[in-house]
Amino acid sequence: MDTKKHCQTFFASNSPTSHGDSVFAVAISKDGKNVVSGSADKTIRLWELETGKLKRTFNGHTDKIWAVAWSQDGKTFASGSADKTIRLWNINSYQPPRILQQHSGWITSLAFHPTENILISSSTDFTIKIWNIKKDSLISTLVSHTAPVFSLAISDNGEILASGSQDGTVKIWSLPSGELLQTLAGSYPVAFSNDGCLVTGGNGKNIKIWHQVMWDGVTSFSGEWWEILNVIPNANAETVKLSYRRLARQYHPDINRDKETVLKMQIINQAYSQFLPSR
Repeated sequence: MDTKKHCQTFFASNSPTSHGDSVFAVAISKDGKNVVSGSADKTIRLWELETGKLKRTFNGHTDKIWAVAWSQDGKTFASGSADKTIRLWNINSYQPPRILQQHSGWITSLAFHPTENILISSSTDFTIKIWNIKKDSLISTLVSHTAPVFSLAISDNGEILASGSQDGTVKIWSLPSGELLQTLAGSYPVAFSNDGCLVTGGNGKNIKIWHQVMWDGVTSFSGEWWEILNVIPNANAETVKLSYRRLARQYHPDINRDKETVLKMQIINQAYSQFLPSR
């Protein structure tokens, strides 16, 4: 990353490619030693990151592999497939993988919780599932999206889950309770930065950056000021002021003391303060 130079290509034995078909998922272990890749050839391959050496091939899925993710210990990884199963593999064991089955669609994304024995999965069945991987049991199913969910991300502190869907929304969930906190106008993929910002897809060719806002212990995310104020980016000052006043009347805490409403008013004020220096 420092030099921006290509430094490694992973080749399978006696092959110019890494897999026999398209590679859909790649993940680096937490200790930085290994890489796993999942492919449409129905296999997962384990590579040594530094040398690019193929260490092992994992077989078992019966359809394309769309997602892979490492646990915190660097010894276990999960894979999700179009065969509607999640498999948990131990890289130091040749025992059959543990299999999780509850989704009715393809498994599209996987994320391990940073501190707890929890795995989260998303699917084309519109749902997100939270699993206890110590007991190999389903904890809960999160239902709110109205189209396939293609991307998941967990904040560094493990308290927030973001999910990106084909329905044109990004959902913000509290972990581990699974409470829906917020719905954003965005799309997949989703990722958290180290400073807590959320990066998502947008409409067309846009990438959106959402800033985290805290009020009374509640976490929320706000986008660009013109989106929050419902105006175009180059709107004139009078238009912005009128929109701000309309929103302020709608969400003013004197009218509604609901916690969510107060948080929205704080976001609106913050957006208007961002507009002012630009004029």
